[in-house]
Amino acid sequence: MKKLILALALTGALAAATAATAAAPTVTLSQDHSTIFFGGTIGLTGQITPAATDQKVTITQFPMNRAPISVTVTTNSDGTFSDDISPRFNGRVVAKYTSGSQTANSDELNFYVRPRVSLSKFARNRYAARVVASRPFVGRYVWIQRWNARAHAWRNVFRVQLKHYVRTSGASTTAFRVHFGRRVKLRAFLNDASARPDYVRSWSNFVVSR
Repeated sequence: MKKLILALALTGALAAATAATAAAPTVTLSQDHSTIFFGGTIGLTGQITPAATDQKVTITQFPMNRAPISVTVTTNSDGTFSDDISPRFNGRVVAKYTSGSQTANSDELNFYVRPRVSLSKFARNRYAARVVASRPFVGRYVWIQRWNARAHAWRNVFRVQLKHYVRTSGASTTAFRVHFGRRVKLRAFLNDASARPDYVRSWSNFVVSR
């Protein structure tokens, strides 16, 4: 009889432990893009298990070398949730879900931001390059590239230094004079060396000389 009682107790304890393990919460997180241009958005989606409605999930961004940014979202009836973020710097993001005394964290996702680069022609042989982001790029360089139709690739021609910063628009700018032949496609290119550590490489629209 004692053996039977002990066996039943062990079975009950095992069943309870198994149930507790099965009920341990989890949370997932995914993103529709890992790299965006400055000002763009990343769509985040995730799900908790066990599925439950009206549960609170905290999504936290960790911008590079800056304070975290957290928002709280609510789950749907199937345990799913979503949010859109507009990161201003490279960083990472994670979701956190607490159920009772148990807490679950999603895998961390990395995201990357490209500054908005533009090139314009405002007079004969005169051009302006512009880089928009959340910090100045004065002193950094952008490459002026021309399109090589035969190689089907952009080629560096020369680089120009960004000299002015307009705080209200977040634009770092420079103007330069250069002569190209007719119908040459040009663009401005910000490489990783100039963009890091807060951003990744980026490029402008193209303009056609003369």
